[in-house]
Amino acid sequence: MLRPSLQLRVAQKQILTPGLVQMVTVLQLNRLELKEMITQEIVENPVLEESTEEAGEEITAEELLPLLEPERVTDPSDQQLLEATMGDAAHTNGIAGEAPAEIFAEPFQEAVDTGAAASPEVSTADPVEPAAATDPFDEIDFGSFFDDYLDPGYKSPASESVEKPSFETFLSAPVTLGDHLHSQLSVDVLSDDIRDAAESIIGNLDEDGYLTASLEEIAGMGDHPCAMAFYGAIVTALYKRERTGKGSHVSSNLMANGVWAASVLAQAKLCGAKFAERRTREHALNAVTNHYRCKDGRWLILSLLNEDRQWPPLARCLGREDLVTDARFATKPDRHARSLELIRIFDEIFATRDLAEWRKVLDGNGLVFGVVGILDDIPHDQQMIDNEVLVPFENDTMLTINSPIWVDGSQKVKPRKPPGIGEHSDEILRAAGYDEAAIRQLRASGAVA
Repeated sequence: MLRPSLQLRVAQKQILTPGLVQMVTVLQLNRLELKEMITQEIVENPVLEESTEEAGEEITAEELLPLLEPERVTDPSDQQLLEATMGDAAHTNGIAGEAPAEIFAEPFQEAVDTGAAASPEVSTADPVEPAAATDPFDEIDFGSFFDDYLDPGYKSPASESVEKPSFETFLSAPVTLGDHLHSQLSVDVLSDDIRDAAESIIGNLDEDGYLTASLEEIAGMGDHPCAMAFYGAIVTALYKRERTGKGSHVSSNLMANGVWAASVLAQAKLCGAKFAERRTREHALNAVTNHYRCKDGRWLILSLLNEDRQWPPLARCLGREDLVTDARFATKPDRHARSLELIRIFDEIFATRDLAEWRKVLDGNGLVFGVVGILDDIPHDQQMIDNEVLVPFENDTMLTINSPIWVDGSQKVKPRKPPGIGEHSDEILRAAGYDEAAIRQLRASGAVA
């Protein structure tokens, strides 16, 4: 059944008038943006007209005053009183030949002239020029007013003495990809580990969204070789204990494993080797040991170390058998001397087909080449699946990465997925002596997931 009723609600709202909104908008603009806004307003508003005066001529205070204030009208009685007062003042100060400056202030100039004419002493003195027109707002120190009103708090003496740049020269900074991603990240509810990982990835992205650091640098790949080093050290120490009966303390660290992984180049430098600056692929010294981009954007790498034997099959696979008889590339020294020219030819050829097509063309011809892999290739990499580098979880079809160690005659334990949150809570609580009622109470209270 419907019954009429009356309710009273009190609400507080803040409403900005159009004038205040316009003021706030204009105050935020710098000089360039303000000029653009005025130009746009002149175009859209037919009432506004652009001044035809020459640039640089600013309107004076005398010209501006009639525009800002209404015309002053003096009461006749006040005018007579003013004339009498001015006459007495001029007579008193006529000997010195000057009158108080405040008397001659506009808009009472006419009264001063009348009083001066009535006094013979004043007429014999030097003519007194009237004081310039003053604006009552000039006497107000707006700077001090706003400093008190908008006090930002404590300021050190050093900061007060620093000359700050004009805000009119500032341009609003564009929002970068990193700024946008950080703003999106700030509103997501994430764990500390995931948030740290996300910030690391965002910090290593360029403006096009590509990583500027390798995955090894971001993911901390040094932990994997350290784990392998500890495994080898522990097994060796156990073998020593079995043979000698004495235990050992084992250790390793990231620095040692990092240098060990790059030991070929590191040892070469220790032996006095000199390394030239790495050249870009467009300026490589050898066109047949270089990488090239295919039509679909994927890359492959040529690595033909036996050029004399592999050069003719390569030219044939590329559909350019004429290069074999071309005098510019007839011999190995010729091809190296004109590597830049040959690279440009290869770039045009490889850009005509996708990577999958080039693999079919190059395979089975005795040519050594490789594919620049991407992460999307991993789930379907048949070579890794056949060699059990990728294996399925127990009782599942999802693949995972296998440990890189195989022992003949021993079967590895199949990998299992981690348990879900609270999957074994009841089992553990029963083993600890809790009955079903107590377990249900713990779950209801939120103490157990």
